[in-house]
Amino acid sequence: AEVPDQLRTPVINGYQAWVGELIAWGEACGELAPGEISRLRSKAGDLERFERYYKRDGALQPYERELLHGRFVRLARETIETVSR
Repeated sequence: AEVPDQLRTPVINGYQAWVGELIAWGEACGELAPGEISRLRSKAGDLERFERYYKRDGALQPYERELLHGRFVRLARETIETVSR
């Protein structure tokens, strides 16, 4: 199914994938404790719920896109900091 342009979020999708890969890598290498993994996955899940909520009306407004982008950037930074401790 073709996704309308107003709902496309390639940058946000990239951050989602990156955060997921960082968490998986941290888990596989033993760099993340189970509690940290759970906390980061929970935050990622929250952001995915926000994204669905924002898209429910069939359009993603520019400010909603910026909010999501900023939240994923912060989560990516937090994940990197947690993994690199």
